Amino acid sequence: MRWYSAPSWWQRFSSQPHQLFFVAALVWSLVAMVGMLRWLSVGSGLLWLNHGWALLYALFTNAFLGFLLTVIPRYQGVSAYRTRAYTPIWVLMQVGVAVGLMGWWPGLVMVAIAMGLACRLFIGLIRQSNRDTFESGVLTLLVGVGALGSAVAAVADALGWSVDRVVLTLVWVYLLPLIFVVANKMVPSFYAVYFGEMIPSRKGWVIVVGIGGWWLMGLMEAIGYEKVQGVAALLMALFVMGMISRWKIWRKAPPILWVKPLGMIWLPVGLLLVTVETLGELNISKAGLHALLVGFATTLLIGFGTRVILGHSGQKIEADRLSVGLFIWTQVVVGMRLLASFVPLAYPKMWGVLMESAAILWLVLFMLWGVRHGRTLLRINQ
Repeated sequence: MRWYSAPSWWQRFSSQPHQLFFVAALVWSLVAMVGMLRWLSVGSGLLWLNHGWALLYALFTNAFLGFLLTVIPRYQGVSAYRTRAYTPIWVLMQVGVAVGLMGWWPGLVMVAIAMGLACRLFIGLIRQSNRDTFESGVLTLLVGVGALGSAVAAVADALGWSVDRVVLTLVWVYLLPLIFVVANKMVPSFYAVYFGEMIPSRKGWVIVVGIGGWWLMGLMEAIGYEKVQGVAALLMALFVMGMISRWKIWRKAPPILWVKPLGMIWLPVGLLLVTVETLGELNISKAGLHALLVGFATTLLIGFGTRVILGHSGQKIEADRLSVGLFIWTQVVVGMRLLASFVPLAYPKMWGVLMESAAILWLVLFMLWGVRHGRTLLRINQ
Protein backbone atom coordinates (compact mmCIF):
# COMPACT_ATOMS: atom_id res chain seq x y z
CA MET A 1 0.00 0.00 0.00
CA ARG A 2 1.41 3.41 -1.04
CA TRP A 3 1.01 6.36 1.21
CA TYR A 4 0.53 9.76 -0.35
CA SER A 5 3.50 12.04 0.24
CA ALA A 6 2.76 15.75 0.11
CA PRO A 7 5.11 17.70 -2.17
CA SER A 8 7.96 19.48 -0.44
CA TRP A 9 8.22 23.24 -0.33
CA TRP A 10 10.84 23.20 -3.10
CA GLN A 11 8.61 21.06 -5.31
CA ARG A 12 5.76 23.52 -4.84
CA PHE A 13 7.97 26.56 -5.38
CA SER A 14 9.63 25.18 -8.52
CA SER A 15 6.44 23.76 -9.98
CA GLN A 16 5.84 26.85 -12.13
CA PRO A 17 8.63 28.84 -13.82
CA HIS A 18 7.18 32.26 -13.09
CA GLN A 19 7.47 31.62 -9.35
CA LEU A 20 11.20 31.04 -9.53
CA PHE A 21 11.98 33.90 -11.89
CA PHE A 22 9.61 36.45 -10.34
CA VAL A 23 11.09 35.92 -6.87
CA ALA A 24 14.58 36.34 -8.31
CA ALA A 25 13.53 39.52 -10.13
CA LEU A 26 12.01 40.88 -6.94
CA VAL A 27 15.16 40.25 -4.91
CA TRP A 28 17.52 41.66 -7.53
CA SER A 29 15.35 44.75 -8.04
CA LEU A 30 16.02 45.64 -4.41
CA VAL A 31 19.72 44.76 -4.58
CA ALA A 32 20.22 46.85 -7.71
CA MET A 33 18.55 49.92 -6.27
CA VAL A 34 20.44 49.62 -2.97
CA GLY A 35 23.57 49.65 -5.14
CA MET A 36 22.29 52.80 -6.82
CA LEU A 37 21.72 54.47 -3.45
CA ARG A 38 25.24 53.53 -2.40
CA TRP A 39 26.64 55.06 -5.57
CA LEU A 40 24.67 58.27 -4.97
CA SER A 41 25.94 58.55 -1.40
CA VAL A 42 29.56 57.46 -1.95
CA GLY A 43 30.00 58.66 -5.51
CA SER A 44 31.92 55.65 -6.71
CA GLY A 45 31.48 52.02 -7.56
CA LEU A 46 30.48 49.81 -10.47
CA LEU A 47 27.40 51.79 -11.41
CA TRP A 48 26.81 50.02 -14.72
CA LEU A 49 26.73 46.69 -12.90
CA ASN A 50 24.73 47.79 -9.89
CA HIS A 51 22.24 49.79 -11.92
CA GLY A 52 22.26 49.45 -15.71
CA TRP A 53 23.23 45.82 -16.30
CA ALA A 54 21.57 44.71 -13.06
CA LEU A 55 18.20 46.20 -13.97
CA LEU A 56 18.46 44.98 -17.55
CA TYR A 57 19.26 41.36 -16.72
CA ALA A 58 18.68 40.76 -13.02
CA LEU A 59 15.26 42.43 -12.93
CA PHE A 60 13.68 42.67 -16.37
CA THR A 61 15.20 39.56 -17.96
CA ASN A 62 14.37 37.41 -14.95
CA ALA A 63 10.80 38.71 -14.88
CA PHE A 64 10.10 38.33 -18.59
CA LEU A 65 11.88 34.96 -18.86
CA GLY A 66 9.56 33.71 -16.14
CA PHE A 67 6.62 35.18 -18.05
CA LEU A 68 7.65 33.65 -21.39
CA LEU A 69 8.43 30.22 -19.94
CA THR A 70 4.91 30.26 -18.51
CA VAL A 71 2.91 31.63 -21.43
CA ILE A 72 4.69 30.46 -24.61
CA PRO A 73 3.48 26.87 -24.09
CA ARG A 74 -0.04 28.32 -23.92
CA TYR A 75 0.56 30.44 -27.00
CA GLN A 76 1.53 27.30 -28.91
CA GLY A 77 -1.01 24.90 -27.38
CA VAL A 78 1.54 22.40 -26.06
CA SER A 79 2.27 20.98 -22.63
CA ALA A 80 3.93 23.22 -20.06
CA TYR A 81 7.62 22.74 -19.38
CA ARG A 82 8.60 20.23 -16.77
CA THR A 83 10.42 21.50 -13.72
CA ARG A 84 13.70 19.86 -14.68
CA ALA A 85 13.69 21.76 -17.98
CA TYR A 86 13.84 25.28 -16.55
CA THR A 87 15.26 24.88 -13.04
CA PRO A 88 18.92 24.56 -14.21
CA ILE A 89 18.42 27.71 -16.30
CA TRP A 90 17.12 29.57 -13.27
CA VAL A 91 20.03 28.44 -11.09
CA LEU A 92 22.63 29.37 -13.71
CA MET A 93 20.95 32.72 -14.26
CA GLN A 94 21.00 33.68 -10.57
CA VAL A 95 24.58 32.54 -10.04
CA GLY A 96 25.58 34.53 -13.10
CA VAL A 97 23.82 37.65 -11.86
CA ALA A 98 25.44 37.32 -8.43
CA VAL A 99 28.91 36.89 -9.94
CA GLY A 100 28.30 39.74 -12.40
CA LEU A 101 27.27 42.12 -9.64
CA MET A 102 30.59 41.41 -7.95
CA GLY A 103 32.25 42.93 -11.00
CA TRP A 104 33.46 39.67 -12.54
CA TRP A 105 32.82 39.23 -16.27
CA PRO A 106 32.36 35.41 -16.09
CA GLY A 107 29.00 36.14 -14.48
CA LEU A 108 27.91 37.90 -17.66
CA VAL A 109 28.92 34.83 -19.65
CA MET A 110 26.85 32.62 -17.36
CA VAL A 111 23.81 34.84 -17.91
CA ALA A 112 24.36 34.60 -21.67
CA ILE A 113 24.51 30.80 -21.47
CA ALA A 114 21.36 30.64 -19.32
CA MET A 115 19.45 32.76 -21.84
CA GLY A 116 20.79 30.64 -24.68
CA LEU A 117 19.44 27.54 -22.95
CA ALA A 118 16.08 29.26 -22.60
CA CYS A 119 16.10 29.92 -26.36
CA ARG A 120 16.78 26.24 -26.90
CA LEU A 121 13.69 25.40 -24.86
CA PHE A 122 11.58 27.84 -26.84
CA ILE A 123 12.82 26.47 -30.18
CA GLY A 124 12.05 22.91 -29.13
CA LEU A 125 8.53 23.91 -28.16
CA ILE A 126 7.96 25.88 -31.37
CA ARG A 127 8.89 22.80 -33.38
CA GLN A 128 6.20 20.80 -31.59
CA SER A 129 3.42 23.31 -32.22
CA ASN A 130 0.86 23.23 -35.01
CA ARG A 131 -0.14 26.86 -34.35
CA ASP A 132 1.23 30.08 -35.80
CA THR A 133 4.73 30.42 -34.34
CA PHE A 134 5.66 33.86 -35.69
CA GLU A 135 5.38 35.82 -32.42
CA SER A 136 6.98 33.06 -30.34
CA GLY A 137 9.79 32.90 -32.88
CA VAL A 138 10.33 36.67 -32.67
CA LEU A 139 10.39 36.53 -28.86
CA THR A 140 12.93 33.70 -29.02
CA LEU A 141 15.07 35.77 -31.39
CA LEU A 142 14.99 38.74 -29.01
CA VAL A 143 15.96 36.58 -26.03
CA GLY A 144 18.84 35.36 -28.20
CA VAL A 145 19.84 38.98 -28.86
CA GLY A 146 19.86 39.53 -25.10
CA ALA A 147 22.07 36.49 -24.62
CA LEU A 148 24.50 37.69 -27.27
CA GLY A 149 24.48 41.14 -25.69
CA SER A 150 25.49 39.81 -22.30
CA ALA A 151 28.35 37.90 -23.94
CA VAL A 152 29.49 41.08 -25.74
CA ALA A 153 29.35 42.98 -22.44
CA ALA A 154 31.51 40.25 -20.88
CA VAL A 155 34.12 40.59 -23.63
CA ALA A 156 34.14 44.38 -23.29
CA ASP A 157 34.57 44.17 -19.53
CA ALA A 158 37.30 41.54 -19.79
CA LEU A 159 39.23 43.79 -22.19
CA GLY A 160 38.80 46.81 -19.94
CA TRP A 161 36.49 48.66 -22.34
CA SER A 162 33.48 50.72 -21.31
CA VAL A 163 30.33 48.66 -20.94
CA ASP A 164 27.98 51.64 -20.63
CA ARG A 165 27.27 51.93 -24.34
CA VAL A 166 26.80 48.17 -24.66
CA VAL A 167 24.19 48.22 -21.92
CA LEU A 168 22.39 51.24 -23.41
CA THR A 169 22.37 49.63 -26.85
CA LEU A 170 20.90 46.44 -25.41
CA VAL A 171 18.00 48.40 -23.92
CA TRP A 172 17.05 49.46 -27.47
CA VAL A 173 17.74 46.25 -29.40
CA TYR A 174 16.71 43.66 -26.79
CA LEU A 175 14.59 44.76 -23.83
CA LEU A 176 12.24 47.38 -25.31
CA PRO A 177 11.39 45.38 -28.45
CA LEU A 178 10.80 42.27 -26.30
CA ILE A 179 8.28 44.09 -24.11
CA PHE A 180 6.81 45.77 -27.20
CA VAL A 181 6.06 42.38 -28.80
CA VAL A 182 4.58 40.99 -25.57
CA ALA A 183 2.39 44.08 -25.13
CA ASN A 184 1.25 43.97 -28.77
CA LYS A 185 0.04 40.42 -28.23
CA MET A 186 -1.34 40.54 -24.70
CA VAL A 187 -2.86 43.97 -24.01
CA PRO A 188 -5.59 43.94 -26.71
CA SER A 189 -6.26 40.26 -25.96
CA PHE A 190 -6.90 40.90 -22.26
CA TYR A 191 -9.53 43.50 -23.12
CA ALA A 192 -11.16 41.32 -25.76
CA VAL A 193 -11.47 38.39 -23.33
CA TYR A 194 -12.89 40.58 -20.56
CA PHE A 195 -15.53 42.14 -22.83
CA GLY A 196 -16.40 38.82 -24.48
CA GLU A 197 -15.16 39.85 -27.91
CA MET A 198 -13.11 38.06 -30.52
CA ILE A 199 -9.39 38.39 -29.92
CA PRO A 200 -8.17 40.85 -32.58
CA SER A 201 -5.87 39.50 -35.24
CA ARG A 202 -2.34 40.80 -35.07
CA LYS A 203 -0.52 41.82 -38.22
CA GLY A 204 3.04 40.58 -38.52
CA TRP A 205 4.18 43.72 -40.32
CA VAL A 206 3.45 45.77 -37.17
CA ILE A 207 5.96 43.69 -35.22
CA VAL A 208 8.52 43.81 -38.03
CA VAL A 209 8.26 47.59 -38.40
CA GLY A 210 8.33 48.06 -34.63
CA ILE A 211 11.43 45.95 -34.13
CA GLY A 212 13.06 47.71 -37.08
CA GLY A 213 12.46 51.03 -35.34
CA TRP A 214 13.90 49.81 -32.04
CA TRP A 215 16.95 48.32 -33.74
CA LEU A 216 17.59 51.51 -35.72
CA MET A 217 17.57 53.52 -32.47
CA GLY A 218 19.87 50.94 -30.90
CA LEU A 219 22.30 51.15 -33.82
CA MET A 220 22.37 54.93 -33.54
CA GLU A 221 23.02 54.58 -29.80
CA ALA A 222 25.91 52.24 -30.49
CA ILE A 223 27.64 54.49 -33.03
CA GLY A 224 26.75 57.76 -31.30
CA TYR A 225 24.50 59.31 -33.96
CA GLU A 226 22.10 60.95 -31.54
CA LYS A 227 20.42 63.20 -34.10
CA VAL A 228 19.40 60.24 -36.25
CA GLN A 229 18.27 58.42 -33.12
CA GLY A 230 16.04 61.38 -32.27
CA VAL A 231 14.42 61.37 -35.71
CA ALA A 232 13.91 57.60 -35.48
CA ALA A 233 12.35 58.02 -32.02
CA LEU A 234 9.92 60.62 -33.40
CA LEU A 235 8.86 58.32 -36.24
CA MET A 236 8.54 55.43 -33.81
CA ALA A 237 6.39 57.56 -31.47
CA LEU A 238 4.01 58.38 -34.33
CA PHE A 239 3.90 54.72 -35.34
CA VAL A 240 3.16 53.59 -31.79
CA MET A 241 0.44 56.21 -31.29
CA GLY A 242 -1.24 55.05 -34.48
CA MET A 243 -0.94 51.42 -33.40
CA ILE A 244 -2.40 51.75 -29.89
CA SER A 245 -5.12 54.19 -31.00
CA ARG A 246 -6.66 51.28 -32.91
CA TRP A 247 -6.72 49.02 -29.88
CA LYS A 248 -10.05 48.82 -28.07
CA ILE A 249 -8.46 49.48 -24.70
CA TRP A 250 -9.52 53.07 -24.11
CA ARG A 251 -12.70 52.27 -22.21
CA LYS A 252 -13.78 51.77 -18.63
CA ALA A 253 -12.34 48.57 -17.17
CA PRO A 254 -11.18 47.13 -13.84
CA PRO A 255 -7.72 48.16 -12.54
CA ILE A 256 -6.16 44.81 -13.46
CA LEU A 257 -6.84 45.86 -17.06
CA TRP A 258 -6.36 49.63 -17.05
CA VAL A 259 -2.85 49.33 -15.69
CA LYS A 260 -1.80 48.04 -19.14
CA PRO A 261 -2.96 51.14 -21.11
CA LEU A 262 -1.39 53.22 -18.34
CA GLY A 263 1.94 51.59 -19.14
CA MET A 264 1.40 51.93 -22.89
CA ILE A 265 0.96 55.70 -22.57
CA TRP A 266 4.57 55.99 -21.43
CA LEU A 267 5.78 54.39 -24.66
CA PRO A 268 5.12 57.37 -26.99
CA VAL A 269 5.85 59.82 -24.15
CA GLY A 270 9.29 58.30 -23.64
CA LEU A 271 10.03 58.26 -27.36
CA LEU A 272 9.03 61.90 -27.72
CA LEU A 273 11.26 62.80 -24.79
CA VAL A 274 14.14 61.03 -26.55
CA THR A 275 13.43 63.16 -29.61
CA VAL A 276 13.36 66.39 -27.61
CA GLU A 277 16.52 65.45 -25.72
CA THR A 278 18.56 64.51 -28.79
CA LEU A 279 17.37 67.00 -31.40
CA GLY A 280 17.21 69.83 -28.87
CA GLU A 281 20.62 68.86 -27.46
CA LEU A 282 19.23 69.03 -23.94
CA ASN A 283 21.06 67.50 -21.00
CA ILE A 284 18.12 65.98 -19.14
CA SER A 285 19.78 62.82 -17.81
CA LYS A 286 18.22 60.34 -20.26
CA ALA A 287 14.68 61.36 -19.29
CA GLY A 288 13.22 59.61 -22.34
CA LEU A 289 15.00 56.35 -21.61
CA HIS A 290 13.83 56.41 -17.99
CA ALA A 291 10.26 57.16 -19.06
CA LEU A 292 10.48 54.02 -21.19
CA LEU A 293 12.15 51.83 -18.57
CA VAL A 294 10.32 53.00 -15.44
CA GLY A 295 7.08 54.12 -17.04
CA PHE A 296 6.52 51.63 -19.87
CA ALA A 297 8.57 48.58 -18.86
CA THR A 298 8.09 48.65 -15.08
CA THR A 299 4.37 49.46 -15.22
CA LEU A 300 3.78 46.51 -17.56
CA LEU A 301 6.04 44.30 -15.45
CA ILE A 302 3.93 45.02 -12.37
CA GLY A 303 0.69 44.69 -14.36
CA PHE A 304 1.56 41.50 -16.23
CA GLY A 305 3.25 40.01 -13.17
CA THR A 306 0.24 40.61 -10.94
CA ARG A 307 -2.10 39.00 -13.47
CA VAL A 308 0.13 35.94 -13.97
CA ILE A 309 0.55 35.42 -10.22
CA LEU A 310 -3.18 35.60 -9.57
CA GLY A 311 -4.19 33.51 -12.56
CA HIS A 312 -1.67 30.71 -12.03
CA SER A 313 -2.41 30.40 -8.32
CA GLY A 314 -6.14 29.91 -8.79
CA GLN A 315 -7.06 33.32 -7.39
CA LYS A 316 -9.61 35.64 -8.87
CA ILE A 317 -7.93 37.87 -11.44
CA GLU A 318 -8.68 41.25 -9.96
CA ALA A 319 -6.65 43.95 -8.29
CA ASP A 320 -7.28 44.55 -4.58
CA ARG A 321 -6.68 47.91 -2.94
CA LEU A 322 -2.99 47.26 -2.36
CA SER A 323 -2.47 46.24 -5.98
CA VAL A 324 -4.29 49.33 -7.23
CA GLY A 325 -2.13 51.41 -4.91
CA LEU A 326 0.98 49.79 -6.39
CA PHE A 327 -0.17 50.57 -9.92
CA ILE A 328 -0.52 54.22 -8.93
CA TRP A 329 2.68 54.16 -6.87
CA THR A 330 4.59 53.08 -9.97
CA GLN A 331 3.55 56.31 -11.64
CA VAL A 332 4.83 58.24 -8.61
CA VAL A 333 8.20 56.54 -9.09
CA VAL A 334 8.20 57.54 -12.76
CA GLY A 335 7.31 61.13 -11.91
CA MET A 336 10.06 61.43 -9.29
CA ARG A 337 12.70 60.00 -11.64
CA LEU A 338 11.68 62.33 -14.45
CA LEU A 339 11.63 65.29 -12.08
CA ALA A 340 15.24 64.50 -11.18
CA SER A 341 16.13 64.41 -14.88
CA PHE A 342 14.85 67.93 -15.42
CA VAL A 343 16.79 69.47 -12.52
CA PRO A 344 19.73 71.49 -13.92
CA LEU A 345 23.16 70.11 -13.06
CA ALA A 346 23.90 73.48 -11.49
CA TYR A 347 21.89 72.23 -8.52
CA PRO A 348 23.65 68.96 -7.63
CA LYS A 349 22.22 68.77 -4.10
CA MET A 350 18.63 69.02 -5.35
CA TRP A 351 19.40 66.46 -8.07
CA GLY A 352 20.86 64.09 -5.49
CA VAL A 353 17.86 64.41 -3.18
CA LEU A 354 15.42 63.70 -6.01
CA MET A 355 17.45 60.74 -7.26
CA GLU A 356 17.64 59.25 -3.78
CA SER A 357 13.90 59.83 -3.36
CA ALA A 358 13.19 58.04 -6.64
CA ALA A 359 15.38 55.10 -5.56
CA ILE A 360 13.62 54.88 -2.19
CA LEU A 361 10.20 55.00 -3.86
CA TRP A 362 11.35 52.18 -6.14
CA LEU A 363 12.42 50.10 -3.14
CA VAL A 364 9.05 50.68 -1.46
CA LEU A 365 7.25 49.66 -4.67
CA PHE A 366 8.96 46.28 -4.95
CA MET A 367 8.94 45.59 -1.22
CA LEU A 368 5.17 46.11 -1.11
CA TRP A 369 4.73 44.02 -4.27
CA GLY A 370 6.68 41.31 -2.49
CA VAL A 371 4.50 41.66 0.61
CA ARG A 372 1.38 41.32 -1.53
CA HIS A 373 2.48 38.33 -3.60
CA GLY A 374 5.47 36.84 -1.77
CA ARG A 375 3.59 34.07 0.02
CA THR A 376 1.88 33.06 -3.21
CA LEU A 377 5.10 33.03 -5.23
CA LEU A 378 7.00 31.14 -2.53
CA ARG A 379 4.07 28.74 -2.08
CA ILE A 380 4.13 29.13 1.69
CA ASN A 381 1.45 27.05 3.43
CA GLN A 382 -0.05 26.02 0.10
